[in-house]
Amino acid sequence: MRIIIIFILIAILMNCATLSARKTQELLEMNTEQLFDLSLEELLDIEITSAGKMAEKISEIPASVYIVLREDIEKYGYRTLPEIMRNIPGFYSIYDYRDNVIGVRGLLNDKNMIIMVNGVALTNSEVTDIPIPIEAIDRIEVVRGPMSVIYGSGAFLGSINIVTNDIPYGAPLSMFSGSYGSLNMRNVFVRTSNEISELQYTLNASLFATDGLKHPYKKMLSEEQLSILEAYQPDVHMHTDGDLDAESKYLNFSAEYKGFYTDFQLNDSIKGMFDDFSFNKGSTKRMKITTAQIGYRDCLYEQLQFDGKLTYAHFHGYEIYDTYAPSLFEYGIIGNGQGKEKNFEIELDMIWKPTPELNMISGINYQTHVNILYKGKFPIPLEFGGNYLDAMYKPSHRDTRSWFIQTNYKPIDSLKFIAGARFEQYLRYDADAVMVSHESTTIIKEYMNTNQNVYFIPRIAAIFSKNNHHIFKIMYGEANKPFSDLEIALLDLQRGTIIEHLPEEIETLEFNYLITQQKTSISISLYKNNIENIGVIRFKEKDEGDFIPIRDNSGRMVTYGGEVIVTRQWLSNLSMELSTSYQETLERAHKERKQPFSPHLIFKAKTDYQWNNLTLTLSGLYVGDMRPQKPPPDIPGGNRFQLNTYDHKLIDFNIRYDFKHTGWFMACKISNVLDHEIRYPATDNAQFVYGLLDEGRSFMATAGLKF
Repeated sequence: MRIIIIFILIAILMNCATLSARKTQELLEMNTEQLFDLSLEELLDIEITSAGKMAEKISEIPASVYIVLREDIEKYGYRTLPEIMRNIPGFYSIYDYRDNVIGVRGLLNDKNMIIMVNGVALTNSEVTDIPIPIEAIDRIEVVRGPMSVIYGSGAFLGSINIVTNDIPYGAPLSMFSGSYGSLNMRNVFVRTSNEISELQYTLNASLFATDGLKHPYKKMLSEEQLSILEAYQPDVHMHTDGDLDAESKYLNFSAEYKGFYTDFQLNDSIKGMFDDFSFNKGSTKRMKITTAQIGYRDCLYEQLQFDGKLTYAHFHGYEIYDTYAPSLFEYGIIGNGQGKEKNFEIELDMIWKPTPELNMISGINYQTHVNILYKGKFPIPLEFGGNYLDAMYKPSHRDTRSWFIQTNYKPIDSLKFIAGARFEQYLRYDADAVMVSHESTTIIKEYMNTNQNVYFIPRIAAIFSKNNHHIFKIMYGEANKPFSDLEIALLDLQRGTIIEHLPEEIETLEFNYLITQQKTSISISLYKNNIENIGVIRFKEKDEGDFIPIRDNSGRMVTYGGEVIVTRQWLSNLSMELSTSYQETLERAHKERKQPFSPHLIFKAKTDYQWNNLTLTLSGLYVGDMRPQKPPPDIPGGNRFQLNTYDHKLIDFNIRYDFKHTGWFMACKISNVLDHEIRYPATDNAQFVYGLLDEGRSFMATAGLKF
């Protein structure tokens, strides 16, 4: 297959010449209200840049694209970024009282999708660690399918670009708002943006806090788990009240002047979390993420554009564990862990448009991760003498260099070919792991990625437009994902070994069919994902009854899936969106095993009605049952943490009133209107036999001013 792809790439890259990305001036001059009057076909002509790092119409992007606009966020009353994500077609989420992890196409995120803010990739891809206020979001561009050709190893299943600095159609937006709701949720937000001559700038800032969920643990634990806890400590803390509170601060500044641009973000959050047996006073996690980017873009001449940028990112996480596991540790054991790293990235891109039929983008990228450190203080089980283990894992700088190219060729108006490739190399580095206990000191030095292979990542696609109402896309792409430093660290600190450091690889074949009429749009997607070199942990018996963890790349997985999205504008003030996704994820070596956290069926529906200044919306979703986490099959007697599986459904209602002549607005969001019980399957972090309860019926009231 790869040989065929290489020949196709060479043929297209040698014989093609560039299609210029045509911008529709009429769209750029429209205000937001006029945009709503466009037909669904005209909306497909809107251009975004995150899919290919150059302006492309949604209808001509070789991927499944979904856009969330500021107007969508306001009319549906979304309260947080995880809530927006779980309402995107095909997406689902699991909250295990530590992270709110988003899944797509049968797999949880787990760094499978690159998450960017204004095109700046974040060092952490869990949405709960990105406390972006929803009021700051102008647009979210979701691209599903392998995107490693454009963005490198982080874009395994796609990319998410959160835009907070858009000044649409020459209309700067400034606002402030305040919100209060259930669980003592409160939020204050301020935004100012302006356009002065050739200078554009946007500043967003917010403060957010909540007391978190309030559920008794006894509704989630088995009788056996409860009896163990009560036998050792009858008055043990048995309620999430006070365990899952959270606070966050967010600051973002973006500016552009005569081709120079910059973006700065500061995320500072602290939240309570459940970690293993956090039944004492609860555990906490603090995250500080800082990113800064400066760049310059310009047209060197009419057919050649240049874009160069330097990005800095700093991540620092600190966790305190206040755990109670009577069978393993003494009561009230305190542990802690922290991780930090700094990333520098430089990228130079060139966009060449030699003819109206052909365009080409090419770029070089160099990344270096420095000052990487993971360390912690962990209790030693009583059976091994108790006390503490001090552990540290410190890799040397970790570098990646790559070159990519993508060409778009349009021989006739109705047909477009896309071919791209990325050549990526992970450079050699070493790491030290030090473990100190009351009995001994162990030092492990390991050399990582000794082969230094150059990985070839291809992408090809064809788009056929029979007319403006029918668009066919067929796409093939690959991506890879190496082990993270933290994954390797956790294994080394547990005295585990990794046999070979191969990146995970995915091959995706997808067919997409778009049907558009004046008031109806239908998107149909069929796809198959082949994933290889999956990192799995197996346990090898060292001594009689003693097992050690070994991680290798023997995992193989395949996902078959389909998705349908229907949008209908019934009247000028009434619209509806329906979506359904079906997927089947199997381990190729053991097809009888059901993949954990992978629902078969996802269904979502939204409708909105606008009357003068009043907007009413109703949305609902259904996510099919999911299997819980399971331990490796090599452990004798190993069973799933939970035998039950759960599906869940949710209905939300929002009412909003805009005083358009004054700029004031008010809104009230009621979530889980019918108060359905929502349970997520157990994870290795929260081994609750009866799953984890999520939020019941709740509300959020908001008032603010736009000017």
